[in-house]
Amino acid sequence: MCLSLTDDQGVILKQWAGGAPIMKTLEGLDVVAGFSVDEATVGTSSGSSLISRKPTLVRGPEHFAPQFSDLTSAGNAVVHPITRQLLGSLNLTCSVDDSSPLALSWVQEIVADIEATLLESATVSERLLLAQFLRENRDARHPVVAVNARTVMANASATRLLGAVDQAMLWDHAKTTFADRTRSVSVMSLDGGVRIQVERSFVTGPTSDEGVVLRLSRLHEPARRPDLATVSLPGLSGNGHTWNRMRHELARATDSSILLYGDPGTGKASVARCIAGRDAAAFDGDDASPEWLEHIAGSANEGRALVLLHLDRIPNQWRLRLASILTTTAVRVVATSGRPPASGALGDHLQVCFPDVIAVPSLTERPEDLSSIVENLSLRHSRAANPPRWMPDAIQALARVDWPENIRSLNLVVAQVLSKVRHDYVGIGDLPVQIHRRGARRRLSGLERMEADAILQALRDSGDNKKLASEALGIARSTLYRKMRALGIDSAIV
Repeated sequence: MCLSLTDDQGVILKQWAGGAPIMKTLEGLDVVAGFSVDEATVGTSSGSSLISRKPTLVRGPEHFAPQFSDLTSAGNAVVHPITRQLLGSLNLTCSVDDSSPLALSWVQEIVADIEATLLESATVSERLLLAQFLRENRDARHPVVAVNARTVMANASATRLLGAVDQAMLWDHAKTTFADRTRSVSVMSLDGGVRIQVERSFVTGPTSDEGVVLRLSRLHEPARRPDLATVSLPGLSGNGHTWNRMRHELARATDSSILLYGDPGTGKASVARCIAGRDAAAFDGDDASPEWLEHIAGSANEGRALVLLHLDRIPNQWRLRLASILTTTAVRVVATSGRPPASGALGDHLQVCFPDVIAVPSLTERPEDLSSIVENLSLRHSRAANPPRWMPDAIQALARVDWPENIRSLNLVVAQVLSKVRHDYVGIGDLPVQIHRRGARRRLSGLERMEADAILQALRDSGDNKKLASEALGIARSTLYRKMRALGIDSAIV
């Protein structure tokens, strides 16, 4: 018989054989180090334990692939006792004639020994975090999450409450708590507008802080009062707390001229056009000239609402004349600026023309709206009537990325992905290589980033064929697997 140890993707890392005949048989079936034995590769086998995380015994003809019908395999997944992360599996393979009911029990005993050793070797930090998590999790009905720099634990209630974007938000929230301890309770909004209260308790070790345990509870929002009305913004997505607060401010300024300011790509122009209406005349401050000013005055005299984009870019010599036009007109004006008025970007003359100044939030301030924004952008770019559905792993990867130009940057990525995807869903494997690198959990060095990009591109070019990818890179296949593990590259995302 032969004992094989795999990683979490089913790739065989090492084997221990009880004789040459069994190894010769396995070599003929490509069941050797460097090859995958997961269910997606060979069908039903003991490698199925990687999916079920349960002990699995498959005898002879029970194998999905007929070439394995002369073998019996017993397998069990190896799970980290602290993080509950799937690490790999242990599989015992023998001739079907040598099958024994004790094979599976033996594999389970070895896996139990491995997990016990992992527990013994766990850091003091992980043990303290686990102990605190178990104390807080006595009542499993309440969502509990424990996190430190290396580990995340969550009970079933937390898993049901939190979506992919919510998890990314919560992890970021937890990291900030180490630096800011002024509040033990805070409130945050989840994807879809659900608000939760987060109670924090810190795990303190002998020398330093070992982590934080977050106890979550859903807040039941009171019925909306009439004064919390919001304006409708057709074609724009968002129902999070920050976005709704802006809509509430817009509703309070229904009749006055408004200045919208915010970072590039936040959607200021789209909001301005929604507020001003379809018949509004739009003018860009980059085109400022005497003729430009005459066209603005003419539109105002016709009674048309005005949309003035990039107001902060208008040269100084035209600002006084524009202010004179705006102060003598009775039409509504909605303007945008990349900088707040407090910065002096508009000057004194233009600033007084806008009694209401409202900030348009950046994408970073709207993490709970990311999923709906991506879906809305997909409707614009998809050629099909029903655009592909974005999977949680893809949304979570997008949530970990900084978007320098906000929705504008995100829109380019969505368009790029949808131009290439050929199925009815978008998974993490469909995202561009640079998104994987920028959204990586571990910050890579400059050389590591270059290496990760090269490996990802080689895997993608070869259709995830490790043999072809390693040849293209000029390295051994075993080296490729080692580098993928070191750089945190998951072949499932290729």
